[in-house]
Amino acid sequence: MNPALIGLAIVCCCGALAQGQTTAALSRITIHPAERFQIVNGFGLNFTAPYFRDDQKQMFDMFIDDLGVTMFRVVPYLVYSDWEVVNDNDDPNVMNWEYYNDRYSTPIFEASWNAMRYLNSRGIRPVIALMGPVPEWMLADKSTPPVHKVCNSDSRIAPLAPAMYGEFAEEVVSMAMYARFQAHVGFEYFSPFNETDCYPAEGPRIDPAEAPLVLGAVARRLKKEGLGDVRLTVADNAVITNDYVTPILNDAELMKQVGAFALHTYGENSVGPHVERVKASPYAHVPVWLTEYGDLNDQDKTAENDWTRFSLAANRRALTALNQGASALFYFDAFDDYEECARRLTFYGLFTSAAHLYTDGAITWDSWQGGSYISTPVVYGDYLYLGNTNGVVRCFASKAGKKIYEERLSRDASIYPSLVAAAGKTFCTSEDGDVYVLKAWPEFQIISRNRMGAPCYATPAI
Repeated sequence: MNPALIGLAIVCCCGALAQGQTTAALSRITIHPAERFQIVNGFGLNFTAPYFRDDQKQMFDMFIDDLGVTMFRVVPYLVYSDWEVVNDNDDPNVMNWEYYNDRYSTPIFEASWNAMRYLNSRGIRPVIALMGPVPEWMLADKSTPPVHKVCNSDSRIAPLAPAMYGEFAEEVVSMAMYARFQAHVGFEYFSPFNETDCYPAEGPRIDPAEAPLVLGAVARRLKKEGLGDVRLTVADNAVITNDYVTPILNDAELMKQVGAFALHTYGENSVGPHVERVKASPYAHVPVWLTEYGDLNDQDKTAENDWTRFSLAANRRALTALNQGASALFYFDAFDDYEECARRLTFYGLFTSAAHLYTDGAITWDSWQGGSYISTPVVYGDYLYLGNTNGVVRCFASKAGKKIYEERLSRDASIYPSLVAAAGKTFCTSEDGDVYVLKAWPEFQIISRNRMGAPCYATPAI
């Protein structure tokens, strides 16, 4: 932030307060622009880039122009860093570009390159962040119990094998090379692995003592391939009380390439202890970023949870991190999507998606009672129609949420299939195989009841 603007804000604030005070109560504030307490690099968002489409550009413009987002942490490959399922060759020092060019020109990566090039067009150089497990052939033959806290203590997944550090570096640096030299993406920061204490889904198992060795292999390969200007963000650990920072600080050669220390939290612990470790080291200039924060209670989509729990918890974590010295914050997530690690659709986003149309997370209306249990509602014209397993059909005004009617089809109707609508009619199929044809207008009217003679759970096609 411009120091002059900070000074202006302080002066204006003091002037407003002074209007209600006597002259004797006034205090003098002296501002020294050369003195800095904390530098904030920016505020950012995470997103999974393979989901990017051109119709999302307006959403990203709103993030940048309205919300003031200046940083993006971009995951280029569906949260899994295992695209090299088969080794490109037997030599980690020689990249097989026939293999890699094929992998990085697939639709998954092409969407990611398009997303990052669009950010470049808006003046933003994203952080490229890799997530998820590595290919199985890179893992050690056996596993030993970790001595630090991990997300899943029952996991017996083997760690990344020391003999494979070079192969891992080759894989991730080849992707960075393609991004820079072939896809023409401008970027400065690179995170080669994610949450290595939350294996296997979030990242490969890399223990704190091993992290500098793996990162060292990546740093050397970046320099070898002409990417010595790329700064590493490390170590993006999930359990924020784990100390990955100290072993990295102790590696003077590696620290030449470290651009920021990166941490995650969805709980009450924050960045403070790590900030103090960095400040007490010869590398006090290296910033500490909170590269993931938010709240994990996303499946409770009620307005009460959104406003009184989820949002407040996420904001408290952001403010706590700033107060403890974080230089950047990255909220997780920019928009709702299918989370590969969780294996489900998640609702962490600032924007929500319905039928590939993205809208902000504000709730236009809701209905606390009268929803459908299994079947999907249908919107036709200005009205939303839904059916329930008890045979009741409801109609709402789709924009205002006003209930228009609530009627029962019959005593024996039980609606499991989704509703469909066309030609001024709504079609409701019951479990026992009856298709009810309703007039699609704001009054309940059954046009016909057609018996198929067999149970039906499938949604009809029109």
